[in-house]
Amino acid sequence: MNVNKAAKEMLRDEFCKVWRRRDGSIDEKMVTYCVNKASAYMVLDDTIVTFDKPSIETRFCFGYGVQSAYDYDEALDAASAASESESYFIHKNLDGTSFAWYMKAIAGDEWWLEPWLDPVHYTCQTKDCRIGEIRWEHWHKRDWCRSQGWRPLTDDELVELYGVCYEEQVKFLKRLKTYLKRYGMSKVQTWTYWADE
Repeated sequence: MNVNKAAKEMLRDEFCKVWRRRDGSIDEKMVTYCVNKASAYMVLDDTIVTFDKPSIETRFCFGYGVQSAYDYDEALDAASAASESESYFIHKNLDGTSFAWYMKAIAGDEWWLEPWLDPVHYTCQTKDCRIGEIRWEHWHKRDWCRSQGWRPLTDDELVELYGVCYEEQVKFLKRLKTYLKRYGMSKVQTWTYWADE
């Protein structure tokens, strides 16, 4: 679900339970930071899982050498082409999000990992705080995951998670296109580096 005004208030209440100091005061800066970086959320059981707004990457480097896919001239050509390519910029940004990784994992690209709901995201949160997270662990660690108080996500929850990720990718694509309309490729930096050191 998208973070609207009502959701921000609910998240603010929960993040206050995370960032409460020992003296009882609340670190308002951290609460505001966590609420503002949340782009979407899901409620699983009574646990709230937030998803961070992705940042726009404008710096791309290309390695060359024995340990790289490029030699020096190829790396220079790739860096030069990337500095002018809007499609490269969009692809690299979309592909670098946690949402893209989640969708690939749900589709089976990370077949050795399983999604688990951890009802406690921050070690400093109070016991009545509902902020949790989705963790991906190796299938052979199932007993350990259960011993931590986690539970596996259901098929329906995975469908919902995929839907949230897809919507967030669509929102991010819109942001990227707006960025390109405003700045073009003027702020994109590319460079090469020796990959064998």
